[in-house]
Amino acid sequence: MGLRAAGLLLGAAVTIVIARVLSTERFGEFAFVLSVATIASIPPAIGLRQTLTRQTAYSVAQDDRASLPGLWLWAMQWAALAVLLVSTSLAIWIVLWVDAPDLRRNLLIGLCILILLPAPQIFGGILHGLGRINLSLIPEAVLRPVIMLAIVAGLVTIMGQGAVTVPMLLVGLACAIAIDALVGAALFRRITGFRIAKAMASERVSNGPALRWSALSFGAITGVHVINSNLDVVMIGLLAGDLQTGLYRAASVVSDLVVFGLGVVNFVILPRVAGLHAVGDRQALQSLVTASTRIITALALGGFVLIAGFGSVLLALLYGDGFSEGYSVLLILALGQLANALFGPVALLLNMTGNEKLTLIGVSLSVVINAGLNVLLIPRFGIEGAATATAATLIIWNLMLAVLLKRRVGYHSTILGPRLPL
Repeated sequence: MGLRAAGLLLGAAVTIVIARVLSTERFGEFAFVLSVATIASIPPAIGLRQTLTRQTAYSVAQDDRASLPGLWLWAMQWAALAVLLVSTSLAIWIVLWVDAPDLRRNLLIGLCILILLPAPQIFGGILHGLGRINLSLIPEAVLRPVIMLAIVAGLVTIMGQGAVTVPMLLVGLACAIAIDALVGAALFRRITGFRIAKAMASERVSNGPALRWSALSFGAITGVHVINSNLDVVMIGLLAGDLQTGLYRAASVVSDLVVFGLGVVNFVILPRVAGLHAVGDRQALQSLVTASTRIITALALGGFVLIAGFGSVLLALLYGDGFSEGYSVLLILALGQLANALFGPVALLLNMTGNEKLTLIGVSLSVVINAGLNVLLIPRFGIEGAATATAATLIIWNLMLAVLLKRRVGYHSTILGPRLPL
């Protein structure tokens, strides 16, 4: 929890520092470019993290460690192929069809970020599945934002605040991700003693096709979730301009305070959920989930009360006086995140019990709903309309997944546990 809290604070600090270095409008440009780059991320490679965590935890629970080197080698080869194909296609599209020089340059820098992203995902997923939860967190949650803060501070010191540009910050982010990947690789090799040559000499993964489908499913879930998380920012940028985008982005970062507990608890229980499912202990798994949801809800209520009472002050204190105008947006988003917390680790439970296709159905429908609501509400209500669309989508997709979880798998993820009829 301490590491997750540090990661949340450091991540928020990075956003705050960048917002203060850039003007509100340029920060909106940065948020827009970063959201577009994130949406264009590589679902097959990103999905490997969840696949590796689940399959590694399965093997450890079933005392089948001999199969792990083959699993890890398969993941690296699959990621390399996916990165090559997707990044080449995106590069061709950017060069041939993007006319604006500044946008083309920024998207190419974003492409470099996409190429680097799979490596820390792979190493983090393996360490997580092995039960090394703290070590799997340190590179991404602590090291990467610290490096990014150092890069921003160095740029401001050398060039002056007014001379720092969006491309410089995107390049700095790429460097921070690269260092994150190198540290993750060093930790992975030290703990596992993995050698590529030895893994290639071992037996091939017998269930490779099934793993590929799992990775594709997880990648699709992650990709759709990324689209859903960034769709409002992109649509505000297209329909309302950079100033409104900056206000909305700042409010959305602060609203994540409400789901801090959800992120912490999910990360901690993930390998345990997979292990209990692998050995078939349904009673222990249901008890773990119900207790986890109650912890998540208690932390979410504390965050929501803080935002409801001091949200405007928080925005002004963290980002500057001009950002306090986003308080109404912050409150709407916080309500949506509170509802998100009340449903507990519903998506995680589906994913770790081999039902990731049900999660994919739910999040895919939520994207359609979110896009439709944004189109309807942003032109009329501006960023408050976008916030309402996001909050409503969170409630709808959580309810859908909770019903699917109960009917198809037999577990309850809500705060009331088995007492809530679904």
